[in-house]
Amino acid sequence: EHIVRAEQIDCDFQFVPGYLHAVDGDAERDGGPKAFEQEASLAADLGFDAAFVDDMPFIGGPAAMFENQARFHAGRYLAGLARAVTDRGGQIFEHSEIESAENRALRVNGRTVSCDRMVLAMHVPIAGLRSQANLQSKLARYTSYVVAGRIAKGEVPDALLWDTANPYHYCRIQPASSHDVMIFGGEDHKTGQASHTAACLKRLEDTVLGLVPGIELTHRWSGQVIETLDGLPYIGEVAPCQFGATGFAGNGLTFGTLSAMMAFDWIENTSNEWGGLFDPGRRLTPAA
Repeated sequence: EHIVRAEQIDCDFQFVPGYLHAVDGDAERDGGPKAFEQEASLAADLGFDAAFVDDMPFIGGPAAMFENQARFHAGRYLAGLARAVTDRGGQIFEHSEIESAENRALRVNGRTVSCDRMVLAMHVPIAGLRSQANLQSKLARYTSYVVAGRIAKGEVPDALLWDTANPYHYCRIQPASSHDVMIFGGEDHKTGQASHTAACLKRLEDTVLGLVPGIELTHRWSGQVIETLDGLPYIGEVAPCQFGATGFAGNGLTFGTLSAMMAFDWIENTSNEWGGLFDPGRRLTPAA
């Protein structure tokens, strides 16, 4: 929020509520309303602005509601960040494949670039890179699918929605001038373990058409999310002079920002309060 305001980035930044809800609003299959009461109570105890609602908008039924969640246009936000970097004298090079990264040297497009510190912010660690090799065995890759389409203004509440299905579904709204765009995703599976990926998109389309029969589907795509063994990202020094960040589990806008803050402290040789929690070399306890 601070960056958006300070840099005057036009990215439709708004605070909206988020809802964790039952599949199709049927709470009984998910442990009943009490399960969502407990979820909201635990989150509130941990300091989050959370509350239980017995009849959420649109889907209906009980849910754990989280107030003041950031909703913004990711592409416009990143374009604003790039402008802020170049306005301050930074340089951004595209189409520049990193061939190797060892100690204080990067091999890029047949040339060597030397530096005192390097941040390897690449989502998926580079296979064959010694500093990244120890992370490869601690990561699981999942493919997630998304569809989007035009709906009437206000037809679906401007909120973040995610359900308790396995794999779960998620939804958000992107406002436009004359209509809204509904973005609906899910059907995650381990990458390479689905023979008919078109069927995953078809199931997603059928689900969203059941929720909003009049939606005009315009976009379909898939992407890869990276999960860790204990559910927390790996953010920190992965080798001398090298800082890595991976395992964001689909929450890249949040954890990418956090990683940048931690990388800044690392470059400045300043201790960071989250360093131990996200340490890539930490002892792992598998997530429940």
